[in-house]
Amino acid sequence: MTQPITDPRERIANEPMTRMQIVAVAVCVVINLLDGFDALAIAFTAATISNEFGLQPGALGAVFSAGAVGMAIGAFTLAPMGDYIGRRKMILGGLTLIGLGMAFTATVSTLTPLIVLRFITGLGIGAMLASLNTLVAEYSSNKRKNLCISLLHMGYALGGGVGGMVAALLIGQYGWQSVYLFGAAMSLVMLPLVYFATPESVEFLIARRPANALGRVNEVLDRLRIQTLEALPAAREVTRVGIQRMLTPALLTTNLLVWFSFGMLMLQTYFQLNWLPTIVTEYFGYTVEQGIFAGVLSSIGAICGMLLMGVVSAPLGIRRSIGGFSFLTAVFMVAVSLSEASLMLLYALILVLTVFSAGTMAGMYALAARVYPVEVRSSGVGWGIGVGRIGAIVAPLLAGYLLERGLGGDTLFVLFAIPVLFPILAVTFIRSPDGGCAGVAH
Repeated sequence: MTQPITDPRERIANEPMTRMQIVAVAVCVVINLLDGFDALAIAFTAATISNEFGLQPGALGAVFSAGAVGMAIGAFTLAPMGDYIGRRKMILGGLTLIGLGMAFTATVSTLTPLIVLRFITGLGIGAMLASLNTLVAEYSSNKRKNLCISLLHMGYALGGGVGGMVAALLIGQYGWQSVYLFGAAMSLVMLPLVYFATPESVEFLIARRPANALGRVNEVLDRLRIQTLEALPAAREVTRVGIQRMLTPALLTTNLLVWFSFGMLMLQTYFQLNWLPTIVTEYFGYTVEQGIFAGVLSSIGAICGMLLMGVVSAPLGIRRSIGGFSFLTAVFMVAVSLSEASLMLLYALILVLTVFSAGTMAGMYALAARVYPVEVRSSGVGWGIGVGRIGAIVAPLLAGYLLERGLGGDTLFVLFAIPVLFPILAVTFIRSPDGGCAGVAH
């Protein structure tokens, strides 16, 4: 006779998701949607700010980079705190930092404070993303985990796309400052929703055992309609936590593969994000409007790709799905380089390319949430994202340098196809916390 599951972690992982779990995941998705808006707010307002402040392209580039640098540093230095203070507190802190950064940006009139505030906003986004990813993973059932994580990161892409339309309306009516005030207001509105609707992770409470851990776990279990506990289940044996635990020889291979894969994927992603409209216009010979529409197709493809990864990874397994999507991204990068003579073919290939590239990224987020032990999961995801942000910083600068040296836009698509093959190494050689190898389907 099968014994009933008594460990609440196992019940959360193996039973159908309750209303509270669905609400917690939905709140995280909405927060990440706002993050997409906040991160790309400078792109929406760049032309207006540049004219008003009298900025040269190099100065505007520094403003763009400030947000990416902030996200990288936030992922490295602040995100690991989620393994000490909790996922929920980290999200609340990140939202507060973002809201303040966006609000004060609306008051600036010179370059230096604009750079500083974009850095602060990026810091909050980078600090919070790992805890969002981890909290969604820990409140999702095994059956729905990949889909929920894909929905989380699809929210970021949707926030960027919808944010462009919102920003256009706001700028026309109220000026560029209103874009930042809107972002600040939405970020701060989410604070009570997180506080009241999103409880701390049961995985975290059991693993770290903060003050009154049993009482806090039982409060969550009441909301989940799961029988409360008389004592906490045995915590996994942990001798070192945080950065010390992250840097042990046992995690060396995992770290290198996860970090390198995120870095290579973001190298390709941010090359395409920053340079696609310009390459379509100036190197493929199409109009500015046609170049902009290529960027719109990329946003649509990113949303579809993240959703598709969540759907296909359930039957195929996250590792096989990442490998297949990664290979197809490289194939379609090369195909785009050969399609400049036909606009409709170019559009179609860009759309499909972004489906697979964004799906690969969503898959890596899901994989990272699985391959680290629970006590360092936020640290592992945060460091992976942090290294990835280095790729995001380098990509637009490297592409610009190569274009100045005389390489064509078509050649760049071929060169940037190479990095997206590296996640295949991660799914081939990385091991799970239980010692399972990458050949395991899920």
